[in-house]
Order: sequence, then C-alpha cells, then structure tokens
Amino acid sequence: MGYCHVAQPVYLATGELRDALENLELLKDGYNGDVIGEATPDALVSEFMKGEKALIDKILQTEINIFRAIRDGTALMQHMEDFYYISLLESVRSNYQTVGRLESNEKDRISVS
Repeated sequence: MGYCHVAQPVYLATGELRDALENLELLKDGYNGDVIGEATPDALVSEFMKGEKALIDKILQTEINIFRAIRDGTALMQHMEDFYYISLLESVRSNYQTVGRLESNEKDRISVS
C-alpha cells in the first residue's frame, strides 16, 4: 500500500551505540532510522525531554481537572440533561434533610435519657 505513518522512525535505546544499532537491525522494517542513545548530544536529549515534560504536565492537568469535576459534581451536571439533574438534586436534598432530622432527634433522645 505504501503507507508510512512516520517517514523516518527514531528509536530510543540505552547502552552503547553499537548495541543500539544491533537492535535496530533486528527490526528490519525497511526504513532507515536514527538511534538516540548515550552517543546523542545532551542538547538534543534535553530538548526532546522538554517536549515530553510539557506533554506529561498537560496530561496531568487534564486528569486533575477531570477528578475535580467528578468530585464537585460538575461532571454529572454537564453529562445529564437539566430536568434529570434538577430532579436528582431535589431527591438528594429531600433525603439529606430527612437524615438530618433523624440525627437531631436521636441526639435529643440521648441527651434527655
């Protein structure tokens, strides 16, 4: 088909460059590739890592925002239609008030006894 997702792959490897090249030959995917290993200048690796750190930070912030939305209820609010969400809130509010009254009645009985 001639499809190539990446025109020239880059393989990350540790160890000596000779070992990395041997591993590259095992792939035999038909493409010439660059091997980034210990022989790569530190400037290239640090620039590559800056991009990786920025990507990881962006993913982390996205996951934190997802957990916050789940915790504070905005995720549910955004997911449900308004009528169902309002009905759910009213149901929870009425159950919460009933439980609150029961707890205060039990405290009154304990203090009277």
